[in-house]
Amino acid sequence: MKTSFWIYFFLLVFSSVDVCSQNKLQIQNPDRTWESITGSISYAEYIIRPGINFVDCDLYMTYECKANNFKNDVQYEVNHSFILPENILVTDSWLWVDSFIMKALILERNTAINIYEGIVDRRRDPSLLLKNSATNYNYKIYPIFNNNTRRVKLSFQIPVDVNLHDRSFSLPLTPVTSSDIKNPVVIKIVDEHNYDYTNESGEYLMLENDPKLGLIYKTNVTPDVSSYTIKLKNEQDIPKLSFVYDGDTNPTGGFYQISVQPSAAFEFSTYLEKNVLILVEHDSVNSNFKKAEVMSSVDLFIKENLQAGDSLQVVYNGNGIKKHYPNFIPFESLNNFPSVSHIRPGNFSNMPASLFETYENLKNRTNPVIIIISSAGNVSSPATAQSLKNELVNQYGELIKTFVLSYANGNAPQSWYANITYRGNDLLHSILTTNSKGLLMTLASNVFSKDLWLQHWKNFGTQFGFLTQKPFEIQYSLKPQNGLCYDNIEVRKNAGGWMQTGRFVGTPPFEMDAIIWLDNQVFTRKLNMTSLEEPSKPEWYKQIHQGQKILQMENLSLNPKRLDIIDLSLSHRVLSRFTAFLALEPNLQEPCADCTDESTTSTEDIASSVHWKVYPNPFFDKVKIELSGLSAEDQPKEITLVNTRGEVQVAEISFKRQGEIWMIDVEAGHLPAGVYFLKVRLGNRILTCKLVKI
Repeated sequence: MKTSFWIYFFLLVFSSVDVCSQNKLQIQNPDRTWESITGSISYAEYIIRPGINFVDCDLYMTYECKANNFKNDVQYEVNHSFILPENILVTDSWLWVDSFIMKALILERNTAINIYEGIVDRRRDPSLLLKNSATNYNYKIYPIFNNNTRRVKLSFQIPVDVNLHDRSFSLPLTPVTSSDIKNPVVIKIVDEHNYDYTNESGEYLMLENDPKLGLIYKTNVTPDVSSYTIKLKNEQDIPKLSFVYDGDTNPTGGFYQISVQPSAAFEFSTYLEKNVLILVEHDSVNSNFKKAEVMSSVDLFIKENLQAGDSLQVVYNGNGIKKHYPNFIPFESLNNFPSVSHIRPGNFSNMPASLFETYENLKNRTNPVIIIISSAGNVSSPATAQSLKNELVNQYGELIKTFVLSYANGNAPQSWYANITYRGNDLLHSILTTNSKGLLMTLASNVFSKDLWLQHWKNFGTQFGFLTQKPFEIQYSLKPQNGLCYDNIEVRKNAGGWMQTGRFVGTPPFEMDAIIWLDNQVFTRKLNMTSLEEPSKPEWYKQIHQGQKILQMENLSLNPKRLDIIDLSLSHRVLSRFTAFLALEPNLQEPCADCTDESTTSTEDIASSVHWKVYPNPFFDKVKIELSGLSAEDQPKEITLVNTRGEVQVAEISFKRQGEIWMIDVEAGHLPAGVYFLKVRLGNRILTCKLVKI
């Protein structure tokens, strides 16, 4: 297969930009790399445990290989490249080998690659997880057979976002959306803080009793968006502080986390009030979307992205140019007027007349902003577009900050300018937004999924909020009176929210003076912490702190301290660019005895129709097994008994078929008490049953 480690290593480095910078799941023959297919994930499940300022997440994925041109007796390799946000810490990787859970070792990167390649050459069971950049990751699993599956678990930690209204986190779905998965993604939240959980639209997640996890919040998500936002309710007091002692090794100190929303903590606003005019230019010939869909989305955009203090007007094309409100309406008063969702624009655009009407309405208003929602295509000439821009500047002095969401389809006229083909009025929109430091976002004409349509609006709103926010320069300072904080690392720092992790020395109660400098003004607040968190998770706090230090060292330096990063990564099981997670087969690595599979599917076989009946279990010297649900072709070729280390045990095993059931008898009275696994090999499949001897 691959001829040498060094050739592979340099190819990996130089190809990482092309291959690993995107979401891609391939299954290929490692001896003939041109034999490949787009792989799929047949099942994906997120299990989430929110903390105070971070969320712990386990992602279970089942890879499936199914191809008509693949042979069933050939061993193929999963090659999965995916993207995660740069502030996420990847902390673990598990691989299922038969029924054994192999908890990955964390090793220096080149060492792990070398071992993986050597093992694949010998046709064994490894998995390799690499971090190739701040956001790009690569998973390799070997082997996988055609018409079969392999299973892994990926663990990571997500910072909680704090803003004026709520706390939330964005769950990345990119590892799953890289495949052609057709089943909904299952999301389960194990609640330990008595929160209420809602999705981004404010709909509450449903409570459900899970056989493994107990009472959970659960939802299913269609995997056609890059992330899924979950909001945490019942948490009004901000800032959020949490301290935990470092166990017996340091009874007078430990690790802390703090998150602050400046306007809530210091009682001032960093929000810049705006006069917003939304111009809707709908041209039915150039649109795949119904007017009701467009206006409902505009209404949702207003509710999610405008805030108290803003004023709004909506202008749209109809029989002439129409205004929805008699004048600009304060955001707080919108409920007293007809909803924007009731507007039904006309079928033909009034541009450019409506654009001049927009400017006329915003004349002499402070902090004006224009939002154009358009499928129009009646300004296609480059000369006309440039002329319109010049007329606006001549008449009104300067362009108003403009944001455009264009949803024109392929029927819209096209114009060629500066080696670029523009669709509809996108050339005019580009001139307006570029010169006003706004934003142009085009909506693909083939987007028909409701979730994907709303995701585009969400992305548009995110950029709108970012580009209209005043660039506040805030400096923060914490001064504890009864404790010493040090080794502080800023996880996030901006006007919308700030998070920090660090170490402390001292005993409660803590009274901390938080000080910020904003636009030459000083604001102070005393943060009181009378007790510490239960010391049940000191290692989790330490891992978060050291992991954030790794991210800081990786991202803030052109020449990162490689040896220091490797040392922190190996010591605290946080993946870095210079380390890797490597899982091996039971003969080369001890299976994880205390790893608990909490997902819906406990083994790769559970999704099949195979049923076990075992009696007695636990057993003393003999045990009988009835195995049903196999097809006529599924005749056991080999049955072995292994211990928890994967070692084959000497036992007397016999089996025979009775009708549709296979009867298996095992005599193992001479073996010591403990847990054993009965492995039944059917061609390239292995079925596993857990036995307990007393």
